[in-house]
Amino acid sequence: MKVIEVDKFLTSLVDKKWPDEGVLFGQAETEVKGILVTWMPTPEALSLAIKRKCNLIICHEELLFPYLKDMLPAGELKTLPDWVANHKRLEIIQKNNLCVIRSHYRADQKFNVDELARTMGLPEPIEQNFIARIYKIDHITVRNFAEQVKEKLKIDKLKIIGNLNFSIRRLGIAIGGMCLGVCLNFIESNYVGKCDTVLAGEADEYAQFYAKESKLNLIITGHASMENIGLKAMARFLKKQFSSIPVVFFENKLPGKYI
Repeated sequence: MKVIEVDKFLTSLVDKKWPDEGVLFGQAETEVKGILVTWMPTPEALSLAIKRKCNLIICHEELLFPYLKDMLPAGELKTLPDWVANHKRLEIIQKNNLCVIRSHYRADQKFNVDELARTMGLPEPIEQNFIARIYKIDHITVRNFAEQVKEKLKIDKLKIIGNLNFSIRRLGIAIGGMCLGVCLNFIESNYVGKCDTVLAGEADEYAQFYAKESKLNLIITGHASMENIGLKAMARFLKKQFSSIPVVFFENKLPGKYI
């Protein structure tokens, strides 16, 4: 199995491959010895790949900083800034001859949204469009549903915008960063007027004011916390598909502490 064959297989699972996805680093014809799946290819994730003899990294978020509002096509990394954080990652990758594939919307479409819904015990969606989903809920309060989210995602804290005692009837999922200020067209077109509550990964303060004024309850879990579940399922899926190749999952945890 070659790196390019893994990339083509990932594309075969979904409707389309987005411009920022594909082989970001390394030779496409490299023989795959092992795969590490991770949300972000941090130095810690890369170190585990080396330890477990995985020469292919499949990441969900971008390989290098900064995050680009207008997605940079795979293969144009040379236009990124010369930053210390980028040097650290590239040093590890180059020294150990690692290859990197980004699976962004492919992972969202095939794994992240629906695996989150399954984990939360949600019914089949009553509406869906690409990565947007709306579910009919049997009158659980925002507070009680949020407690279930914390338990299922194994997180200590989340943030709520809205009424804790509101009885949810229609719930939307804004996977990962789809509730950030730069993505509010997604929320406006898919959820406003159609559901009363949105389960979101990441929402900046701009988006939080938008949710309040749009009469949406917002349950904010954290970007990586929301998507790690789907990426772990992706690793299990690839392990079954490529039974002769070791597949490892690395869970990114948000750095820092609350005081």
